[in-house]
Amino acid sequence: MEWAIVVLAVGVIGITVLVAQGRGGEMPPEPVSDSYEPLIPDPIEPATLDEASFAVVIRGYDMRQVDELLARGAEELRELRRERDDLRAELDAGAGPEVRRLEPQPADGE
Repeated sequence: MEWAIVVLAVGVIGITVLVAQGRGGEMPPEPVSDSYEPLIPDPIEPATLDEASFAVVIRGYDMRQVDELLARGAEELRELRRERDDLRAELDAGAGPEVRRLEPQPADGE
């Protein structure tokens, strides 16, 4: 009878250790991708950030936070490009401030 209790206790301890290590029913490993596909093409457009999506994984990021960051980045990129285009248009139209060319002056000691 004592042997049965010892064997049962050892079995319970062994099963507990296996479960604690994740071997009792762990999830299969994620498949390995053997081909590289760039996530974001060059150049980055605001639409690229709007349409970006990421694979959902167990140990991944909070999808809401990623979506908010991408939306903010896309909007800032749109804003910067609008500002750049406006400045280029002003420059092409000659609407910028008047610029005088300075001639070199001799130094005081010469």
